[in-house]
Amino acid sequence: MRKWILGGVAVLLVAIAMAFIWARVRLKPMLRERLITAIREHYRREVEVKDIQISAVTGFGATIHGLVLHQQDRAAGLPPMALVEQLQISATLRGILSEPLQIERVILKGLKINVPPKRPKSPDSSERDKPQTERRYPPRFVINEVLADGTFLQILPKKEGKVPLTFDITK
Repeated sequence: MRKWILGGVAVLLVAIAMAFIWARVRLKPMLRERLITAIREHYRREVEVKDIQISAVTGFGATIHGLVLHQQDRAAGLPPMALVEQLQISATLRGILSEPLQIERVILKGLKINVPPKRPKSPDSSERDKPQTERRYPPRFVINEVLADGTFLQILPKKEGKVPLTFDITK
């Protein structure tokens, strides 16, 4: 009887070990790509990430280092739209696999936002040349709570040489 119990425990331990290996080899890269794709599609911007660490042991957690969202017109020489030194994400595994992604909490450290100047209107533009209203897409993710202490906001001026309007929100 004792051999059966020990054999059953051994099989259970092997199954758990295989599940952890599967999570590390298959699940983490899939979640990493899903997260970056959701950010890219939601903001419709090119995204750069220095490093992502993902934990899928109890729920889902991710720490992103060096997140950069570029401006739409990178050729204009403007700084990136947003830079985040560190971004911590917490969600349930069910939430991260759902559509849209359901994220419980996001903590942003070292957030810097650069709002570009409005584009000047060309003198020959008229009412009928205005673009149609932009098509609304469903959100790629929903966040329940966002904490962003130490945020820096900069509104870039239209005229070159003017000082940008800045807001340094520190706690």
